[in-house]
Amino acid sequence: MAISRTQLEQQADKLEALLRQHKVSGRIQGGVVTHRMIQFDLTVDVSHKVRQIQSLAAEMALALNVQTVRVYRQGGRFCVEIPLERTRLLRLWPWCQHVANVPPCTALLGADASGEPLLLKLNAPDVVHVLLAGATGSGKTALARALLASLAYYNPVSALHLILIDPK
Repeated sequence: MAISRTQLEQQADKLEALLRQHKVSGRIQGGVVTHRMIQFDLTVDVSHKVRQIQSLAAEMALALNVQTVRVYRQGGRFCVEIPLERTRLLRLWPWCQHVANVPPCTALLGADASGEPLLLKLNAPDVVHVLLAGATGSGKTALARALLASLAYYNPVSALHLILIDPK
């Protein structure tokens, strides 16, 4: 389900109205829509404290009718992250076809927070081993499948030598 420009502008207007209610001079200056979230770029007057802006996260969530809103500072601006109600699945094959000229021994892991392809160059000098660890249900198997499938897609069989160890 795509988000319309009108919906984004309405959300930005609600955020700006909330800031005005709290006497915070700020403005939404664009942002990014990814498969999991909307990230608005918020600029505020330098007289406002970081804690003051971050403390408005719960009220922002209420104003936007969402569970949570994450507010953090990045450089000279704030980012307001709003999770999408329904996340869009990221299909590996269309991404593999879209990302061209991938160096040898490179895996496509998915997309980063800004929606750009996230690549892991296994033959880079600082990549000695890859360890996939996490709690049950955190996506280790999905990540391993994406890693292996993209390696198989981008590399000839003769160029790959893998050892997979499952300590269970």
